[in-house]
Amino acid sequence: MTDEEIISLYFARDERALRATDEKYHGLCAAIAVRMLGSFEDAEECVNDTWFSAWQYIPPKRPAVLGTFLARITRGHALSRLRRTYAQRRPDRHMAAIGDELDTVSTGEMSMEDSVIDRMALTELLRNFLTTLSAEDRDIFLRRYWFMDSVEEIAQRHGIPTGTVKSSLYRSRKKLKKRLQQKTKQDDGKETRRTVRRATGRAAQAVARPNGARPNGALMNRAWPDEALSNGGKGV
Repeated sequence: MTDEEIISLYFARDERALRATDEKYHGLCAAIAVRMLGSFEDAEECVNDTWFSAWQYIPPKRPAVLGTFLARITRGHALSRLRRTYAQRRPDRHMAAIGDELDTVSTGEMSMEDSVIDRMALTELLRNFLTTLSAEDRDIFLRRYWFMDSVEEIAQRHGIPTGTVKSSLYRSRKKLKKRLQQKTKQDDGKETRRTVRRATGRAAQAVARPNGARPNGALMNRAWPDEALSNGGKGV
């Protein structure tokens, strides 16, 4: 079934949309969730939450690329779970390393979380920033800070040494830090509590959180397919 056909089912409030979404995009969203959460059980719940959210968002939203839309929702749910999970626990080394890297993107004494940049301005800044990167550097940046890939995975994906990946990430963070510093000087007191990880995920399109009831069948308990671990989000 094509994306447009699936989206049409959502607009018709036909619950077959959920089944079609699960059949086509479970592997993609599961790969993102399990990489970020490290737990099959938590990742499965995250994927189910994604289908629920898709049912809420569509309509009125009509995603231009359904796979990207769903991946972004999955990532948001996974990040929310991580914050809850690690509120009283120490994060694993992989996530801690990513957090340490993003901590270097600051504006003077102020961290990215406290930058005086409102949410929409920050989203626009990141969108523009990503367009300044080469295709390879942009993919490396997004794979690391959106999909939470390891440096080794990114190196394998591009066929380059891990040192080259680290250098690319360093240059990109440095460029982003400079842009944030410039933007912070222009703003006059608006605050945001968004992190770089969430803002990057919103750079393509801001997603509202509507209200609504969970449709029947939104939770789909099923076995994990092999592609959940092998896809790696490359369809996005």
